[in-house]
Amino acid sequence: MLKEITDILDLKDINNDLIDTNYIENEFINNSFFKVLVYLINNTVVGYTYYYDIYDRIEIEMIYVRKDYRKRNSASSMLEEIINKNKEITLEVDEKNLPAINLYKKFGFNKYAIRQNYYSNGNDALLLGINKEEWE
Repeated sequence: MLKEITDILDLKDINNDLIDTNYIENEFINNSFFKVLVYLINNTVVGYTYYYDIYDRIEIEMIYVRKDYRKRNSASSMLEEIINKNKEITLEVDEKNLPAINLYKKFGFNKYAIRQNYYSNGNDALLLGINKEEWE
């Protein structure tokens, strides 16, 4: 089951050992565009998406699913929920994160730029988007 979290109090009655509540509380206080979508099984958070819904576009900050719940369509369900908002969507992903890249390709994301040596391990960040002009 998907649930939009709009306030820190929305986590009160949910079993949660994944989401950093201090982080999202700070984001909710300081950034009115910040949104959280959680994937629940038996009232327990098994996955989440942090994103910014900024007027006519969405920037996905993070999608995470517990390892023991991967490959069960949790990430796909969250991504589909965001895509259904019918806005331009952008995100960045480590060039070596092939499972994530394959998921984004499945939903029609295109690469439009690269941030070279972006991550501390020296990997590049691929900038992907839907409804954004393809880079190559």
